[in-house]
Amino acid sequence: MAPAGSLGGTWALSVLGVRAPVGVRWTAPHSAHVSITVYDVRGRRIRALYDADPGAGANELSWNGLDTRGVSVPRGIYVLQLRSGAVVRRHKFVVTP
Repeated sequence: MAPAGSLGGTWALSVLGVRAPVGVRWTAPHSAHVSITVYDVRGRRIRALYDADPGAGANELSWNGLDTRGVSVPRGIYVLQLRSGAVVRRHKFVVTP
């Protein structure tokens, strides 16, 4: 399990696991629009995972390791980005076969 990263205030983000499905957990201090996207280390967008207002509190989703075309991503380092208003944070994680 990767350590949680602080996202200002009481925002929190963590990535669980290294094999698909990869768990993504975040905590929102208040109701706000949240987008979560996976990028490769070169900054190319791999897949948008979430784009909505989940409300305040703990939230979780899983990523099946597929890109936007439905193809499994190769092993490597990826970047999970959470964006909500002025809050933008990134969390690096590793995907293995």
